[in-house]
Amino acid sequence: MPAKAIVLVALLALIGPRTALASSPATIKVDLRQAPQAIFHADLSFPAKPGPMRLAYPRWIPGDHAPAGPIENLTGLVFSANGATLPWTRDPKELDQFEVVIPKGATRLDIHLDFLAVPAIARAINPASTAATDTLAVLRWHTVLLYPMGVDIAQYKIEPSVLLPDGWQFACALPAQSSAPNPSFAPVTLEKLVDSPLLTGRYFATYQLTTKLPIRHTVHIAADDPADLVVSTEQQQALARLALEAHAMYGSWPFDHYDYLINISGKLRERPSIGGQEHGESSDDTGGPGVFTTATGKESVGDTLSHEYSHSWNGKYRRPAGEKVHDYQQPYDDSLNWVYEGLTTYLGHVLAARAGFWSLEEFYDEWANEAAAMNCRPGRVWRNLQDSATSLPTLMRAGAGWTSWRRSADYYPEGALLWLDVDVTIRKLTANRRSLDDFLHLFLAKQPGRDPTIKAYDFAELVADLEKVTPNNWALFLHTRLESHASDAPLGGLTQSGWRVTYSSQENAFEKADEGADTVSADFSIGANIKADGVVQDVIWGGPSFKAGLGPGMKILTVNDRTFSLATFRAALDETAATETRSAAATQSVRLLISNGGPTRVIAVSYQGGQRYPRLERTGQDTDYLAEIAHARSPNTSLNTSPNANPGTTSNAASDAHTGNAK
Repeated sequence: MPAKAIVLVALLALIGPRTALASSPATIKVDLRQAPQAIFHADLSFPAKPGPMRLAYPRWIPGDHAPAGPIENLTGLVFSANGATLPWTRDPKELDQFEVVIPKGATRLDIHLDFLAVPAIARAINPASTAATDTLAVLRWHTVLLYPMGVDIAQYKIEPSVLLPDGWQFACALPAQSSAPNPSFAPVTLEKLVDSPLLTGRYFATYQLTTKLPIRHTVHIAADDPADLVVSTEQQQALARLALEAHAMYGSWPFDHYDYLINISGKLRERPSIGGQEHGESSDDTGGPGVFTTATGKESVGDTLSHEYSHSWNGKYRRPAGEKVHDYQQPYDDSLNWVYEGLTTYLGHVLAARAGFWSLEEFYDEWANEAAAMNCRPGRVWRNLQDSATSLPTLMRAGAGWTSWRRSADYYPEGALLWLDVDVTIRKLTANRRSLDDFLHLFLAKQPGRDPTIKAYDFAELVADLEKVTPNNWALFLHTRLESHASDAPLGGLTQSGWRVTYSSQENAFEKADEGADTVSADFSIGANIKADGVVQDVIWGGPSFKAGLGPGMKILTVNDRTFSLATFRAALDETAATETRSAAATQSVRLLISNGGPTRVIAVSYQGGQRYPRLERTGQDTDYLAEIAHARSPNTSLNTSPNANPGTTSNAASDAHTGNAK
């Protein structure tokens, strides 16, 4: 053999294993056949080389803003190489990190694990991370994932596949290479995988939305009850208009398709409302029975889906610099969450109105509710809006009780009020020629067309883009409101629009939806929120109930000597209101017999005024900027649903690589 050939063979012998290592990606295979028992199984395989190897279970999950990885449900962990089981150890200080020694001659590390898809007793952070019933499941990949420490999640590739129960269909934002019951996907980055949950279920429906836009929008639903698979034509049209209104508002696309992944189960959510979590090309949403068929559900669907959809721009494509990290173990800096969540809350409200989910009157009612609720936050005197965002991880661990003093996720509603103030201020300064929409075209669209590359932002860039819209010393404007310890909420957006918050004895539609049939909210009257069984959920710090000695967790047995029920409680409040035949002093208190683990006792809540629920009231001839803001921007006001929309029980009708059929 020539000398050059000998050298070449030697070189190939040296680089061959590395080349094979690079060309053979990591894999994850998830078995969901025991999902009805709330058990997921996963088998992972990673390229490896002899010596110590450290792996981690994801801790800081995008969208949770906190160390929310449900490691308490990780079980059955087995490491092996070349078919032999390997011993492993857990880091005693970093409990979500594991170390194993790869033996000589091994080129891969294999891992088996089980995930118990049941909520932990103490888990207050995103309990929806464990969604499984007899007929549906949601696979959030981070729950069944270990990954090598030191890799960049935006670069490291892994090849996923799933095994489903017989007869179940699925949908995922990742293009499927094979169909149910064993869908597989091309290798993707860890970041992309964790950002692409999979929805599966026995009863399944897919709706293609007609938007007259180049971007495909699809709704996928898995439900415990087939009756919950039906989405009305009106709702489909509103979802289609949502895409049009978002395009008019943002002016760009951070994705080439979008999938709403919606599971509907009374086990996972009791009320006909919906909650969700954002992803770049999809949203992962959990709804209660009737969410698409009731008025309450309609209100919730419009706001939630508009919110999560908007996160594709604000939170995914544009992301606070403190939340753009290289792995899932790095703590987040949540100090800009009044932008990530507060701005998105504002955008969700606006798009719900512009797309037609909400009437203008409902839009007004939502602002009345949020303004009134934030005015019941005496805790603002010690914790300002900025700190409610910065301390988010600690607040997410807090349970119910004394929320008005501790403060909770107030960066959502108070953040929305702040951004309403910004929008109205821009309109006033420019004689209504410019608005927050102009800022969004700058801030959320850094180049024309489709741009999926994540771009981090900071406070300085945000202020600079606001100044481009209209000069106003926006840094001072924002700092003043973020750092304020005033007792009142920032209501400049409402007052500049000629509105003020007043109160009525009648609930508005959103108050009824929030209360449901199992709660009465008396926050704005005696200052307490009470469940149907008489248990006090929360008490407003400094309010009438607080002064009388009522506290969260106590149980009300009687109201004014009558057995407690929501009806008798409301009646007792009504008796404190003045009428034509009863003076204001007729009833000056509400007597409560309470139990708190010791002897029962009676407390008297000094109060007059009856039931009180917030409304907006006009104060003058100022321009009604709220009405201007809610006005639709898209010229396409009338849409037909796609003839391919499928209200049935299978996703196979949709010839789509993201559902049960492969291309």
